[in-house]
Amino acid sequence: MQSKVKVMLFNGWLGVGGTERSIFNLARLIDRSRFDVVIYCFSHKGHFGLEAEKAGIRVLSGGFDFRLRNLFRSCRRFLRTLREERIEILHCFGYPTIYYGVVLGVIARVPRILSVVRDDGTWKRWPQLFWDGIVDHYADLIIANSQLAQHNYLKGKPPGLASKVATIYCGIDSLSLSRDAAGPMAGGKAAPTIGLIGRLDDSMKGHSVFLHAAKKVAEQRTGVRFCVVGDGPDRRKLELLVSELGLADRVLFAGEVTDLRRAFGMVDIVVIASRSESLPHVLLEAMCCGKSIVATAVGDIPIILGEQHASFIVPKDDSAVLAQRLMYLIDHPESIEQCGEEARRRFDDLGLTAERCARETEKAYASLLSAPCMTHPISRKLLMGIGGFLILETYWAVKRRLSFGHLG
Repeated sequence: MQSKVKVMLFNGWLGVGGTERSIFNLARLIDRSRFDVVIYCFSHKGHFGLEAEKAGIRVLSGGFDFRLRNLFRSCRRFLRTLREERIEILHCFGYPTIYYGVVLGVIARVPRILSVVRDDGTWKRWPQLFWDGIVDHYADLIIANSQLAQHNYLKGKPPGLASKVATIYCGIDSLSLSRDAAGPMAGGKAAPTIGLIGRLDDSMKGHSVFLHAAKKVAEQRTGVRFCVVGDGPDRRKLELLVSELGLADRVLFAGEVTDLRRAFGMVDIVVIASRSESLPHVLLEAMCCGKSIVATAVGDIPIILGEQHASFIVPKDDSAVLAQRLMYLIDHPESIEQCGEEARRRFDDLGLTAERCARETEKAYASLLSAPCMTHPISRKLLMGIGGFLILETYWAVKRRLSFGHLG
């Protein structure tokens, strides 16, 4: 009997997020008769780590707590685990975790290493581009989760790299959602509730644009409510902005909601105001739930929504246009239901489910396993990168310590 292929899915943490949900779904749905999967998170396990354990999936933790001294201990622990588990495929997710994963995978001599690109790359500066070059050299396969992510990743790179980069669209667990997840209007309210669902990271997700659009809508339409679902580093900043805009009685901060049916049941219209995206999970989830969607023209959002939804694709950072589109839907409530139905049909046509994503990933694994195993000799560039990273981390650790000492 052929032995199972040992696969490790490696990420920084396993809290609530699109990447973390993807890892959980992949581990849950992969063919366990062919693959023996373990999830490894560099820091703490979080929500999806615990959910994976409930589903019978092994989850290991490196225990990294963002202190420099603990970084070396966590790296040694990860290296030891790679060797003891005899991992054959190391599948790395998230920034900067992919850099840790690729480097430590090379040192541990893992036969096959995969990296994932789940962003449009517009935020990257020279340090990330330098480390991307190391990933380009050492990773056996780079999986992009959108066409734009693949295109931008290859921009300015050697032509030969294209053979190592493939697009596999992420998918969602459609069974955990429902097209019957009625919003607040189902209760007989005349005005809709408009929501933005996602991590509270304004620089990426554009929450402040959403709130400025909400201000414009609130000034001209009565009864409309707004809901911000999620948590993150910018919560306090956004709560202060709501107070400054005079929207305290119109905007609800719902916090982190792990039950997707409940999250989407809170709203009638879903706004995606992102400044930078590849293919956001919330888009596919909203489509699956049959929600009306107004979204920025970033990543593959226009491709996924298609021509029928083109009038509700808005420029990023443009609160005025976003407010106009929202007021159109408010003034034409029948369009809210119609747009939601069209979004659901589009989702069904594309079939962007977690099951499809798992099957395509299995094919990618099989393709790697059928090819000759490439050796990964440690280059001078890799050693320079590790040295530069350690110097930078030491600098920031000392600076943090001096700052805290000054405060004390």
